[in-house]
Amino acid sequence: MSWCLGRGTLAIRGAKRRPWIEIRRDERERPYLSYQLFSLRRAARGPSDDIRDTLATKGFYDTERIRFTAEGLDAAYRLLYPRDKRLITPEVLSIVGIQGLTALWLDQGKINENKHGVIRGKYSTEELYDIKDAFKAADITVGYTPWANGALVFSDKQVRKLKAVLTPYVHRTMQSKLMLKKPRTANGSQSSGGSASRLLRL
Repeated sequence: MSWCLGRGTLAIRGAKRRPWIEIRRDERERPYLSYQLFSLRRAARGPSDDIRDTLATKGFYDTERIRFTAEGLDAAYRLLYPRDKRLITPEVLSIVGIQGLTALWLDQGKINENKHGVIRGKYSTEELYDIKDAFKAADITVGYTPWANGALVFSDKQVRKLKAVLTPYVHRTMQSKLMLKKPRTANGSQSSGGSASRLLRL
């Protein structure tokens, strides 16, 4: 479920009405997308299927897309899409843990030139407050602003805390999202911390 808190979506598709995860990324983020697909395959407890393709855009860079389905996604869909619409709840956030918050930050977070952080996205006010509480549980104090349809804001002090908490789970190709100078993961890839299997199971 971690990959579905930001850019990823989970939807029922096809004649067999199976849940499919779909993730789209700029082609410059192809290595990270490959890692996401690898994690999904590794987490599958039974038969799985995936499709990868490239979508042309009007800009200079194309969009890379992966679609993935496997046993166990039905339960994840019911939890994350209770009325066929995504709803990030405290229960979802407790399941995905720090790994889920890391995935959410890599998709929707940004550190600006003043070293302050912000999370924007298509989230309801209630969802933003629940995400805010999840960061608070990790000892990161986050503010809320209703400006521009709502956002979560981090002071420079809290951004430093954010880096300390999330860095062990950040894939080496996405370290710019935390403005890291040097890789800090042991093997150059995002730490699973046992989270891979939790992507598919509750």
